[in-house]
Amino acid sequence: MNDFKLHSFGSKSQEDRVIIYLDILGFKDFIENMTSEQENALLRVYHSFRPSAGHRRKDGLTELSFTFFSDTIVFSWPVNYVSNSLLIAVHQAEILQRTLFINLNLLSRGVIHIGKLYHNHPIIYGQGLIEAYSYEKEKIIDPKVIITEEARSFFSPIDLGDVRYGGKLIADSDNYYINLLNFLINESARDDVLAYKSIIESNINTLKSERTRAKWVWFGREFDRLVLLWHSLPGINC
Repeated sequence: MNDFKLHSFGSKSQEDRVIIYLDILGFKDFIENMTSEQENALLRVYHSFRPSAGHRRKDGLTELSFTFFSDTIVFSWPVNYVSNSLLIAVHQAEILQRTLFINLNLLSRGVIHIGKLYHNHPIIYGQGLIEAYSYEKEKIIDPKVIITEEARSFFSPIDLGDVRYGGKLIADSDNYYINLLNFLINESARDDVLAYKSIIESNINTLKSERTRAKWVWFGREFDRLVLLWHSLPGINC
């Protein structure tokens, strides 16, 4: 017999939810210059997220409410879910960022937030969405996902410490952001490191939009500091 029963995991009304809000950077240029191969890759990314949306298992948080519209991705789930933790939220946001980078060569930025939300795809609205959007637009410049004050207050200091100890978060001047590159800190990743270094350098050298290029320069410096230095490889010329 199947070991899990499917239930709706979308909202029935506005409720407090964990919200992962991502803005895909350079998406307009990507769409305008997209090849058929890139479009297929984009659809594969979408469908890789989609099967888990709207359902959950009894044994853990594996399915979430999910919306992908234009250059925005939103994942959410109720704050009172039994398996809720900052580690789950950070891990999910990290997967999103990493998938966009590896499969589409796109950077993203956003927040992990707690707020009121109705989320039952395709309908999504609420004060929490407005707050997440405002936070991303007004307070984040570089391609990183930060933990908002509301999320830090909701999750315990012990939870935050455990995630930091696992190398998944980097302390900023007044916040924490996800260490997207943590998966490359091992000897077996050296070939991948060189491939991603080439992607970063190509974007820095060829992008015409200075605004988008600046995001790749920041990311290149992070790559230098967190990955290339660890592997004793030459840095990126930014």
